[in-house]
Amino acid sequence: ENSIVVLEDGEKIKSDIIVSTISPDILMDNAFGELRYMGRDCHFMVLPGERIFPENVYFIYYPNPETKITRLVEYKQFTQHESPNSLVVIEIPSRKNKLYPMLIQSEVDKAQKYIDNMPDHIFSVGRMGTYRYIDIDDIILAGFEFKKQM
Repeated sequence: ENSIVVLEDGEKIKSDIIVSTISPDILMDNAFGELRYMGRDCHFMVLPGERIFPENVYFIYYPNPETKITRLVEYKQFTQHESPNSLVVIEIPSRKNKLYPMLIQSEVDKAQKYIDNMPDHIFSVGRMGTYRYIDIDDIILAGFEFKKQM
């Protein structure tokens, strides 16, 4: 029998496979230590105007650490949403949430150790599950590829 039994809120759940999109350290109860992530504090502004950024500009990045800002995003520019107003989001690095893997070698190695030690029939996928920075379009494509493999 290839069934896997997991405990969820005190209830045993039996399955042939598990597909996880959470961080592998959480999935495996921090067996090799907690993986480090960087988060973002987001400040939302709805501004009057069809377009705030120049045409074909979706993100404005601030690589200078003194600015404390990672980027500004005008979401309707790349979602093609129609509205007389625009949503602009200011992103500031934060430790309050886990959004982006810390791609330093020691953390990448630790994540790989988790992935290499995953029990059979448990698949860890997505940005969090693989501990890789993956753009959303590539995550969606990887999801379709994973489905084909299943």
